[in-house]
Amino acid sequence: MSGINDNGAFDTFARMEEKVDRAEAEAEASVELAAAGGDQLEQQFKELEGSDMAQEDALASLKSKMGVAPAPALPSADAVESVSVESENIEAELDELLEQTP
Repeated sequence: MSGINDNGAFDTFARMEEKVDRAEAEAEASVELAAAGGDQLEQQFKELEGSDMAQEDALASLKSKMGVAPAPALPSADAVESVSVESENIEAELDELLEQTP
């Protein structure tokens, strides 16, 4: 009977060794996958950051792909000032023309 107990202990030890080997292999594979995936994501971020396209353009492109209408762009302060000056010039010319007509 003592032989059966010895074999049982060796079998149990062998099963435990297999479990440890399997756990080590899974951990190693997990690390390799994480490293490969992390490198790919890092590369994608670098490409996005280093691209010529401005962030606003990228956002507008994404919104158009999603079918979401982009928010209307507001004119810049310089554009508003330019229109105001032009409008004043036109009004001045109209006043001159009105004064010249009999």
